[in-house]
Amino acid sequence: MKIAKKLMNSGKISKVVVLPKTWLEYVEQKEGSRVSAISMEIADSLVLNPIFEKQSEDGVYSRQAEHTTQLSIQEETTVND
Repeated sequence: MKIAKKLMNSGKISKVVVLPKTWLEYVEQKEGSRVSAISMEIADSLVLNPIFEKQSEDGVYSRQAEHTTQLSIQEETTVND
């Protein structure tokens, strides 16, 4: 599914793109763990990969570097809020 999101200002030089809540909920349910961070591959397109929290046997959460679901952001002509 292709979607387009507006860029929002964050400070004077940074831009922000908000991830769709439904996508976050979907990948968290699929993985059975919360998304704690996003890794980025930057080239002609931007590919975002979720980094999930992993709960150890003692109940402590830590990041794991598995990327099982990708959100690919490429040039799009229409913009949705």
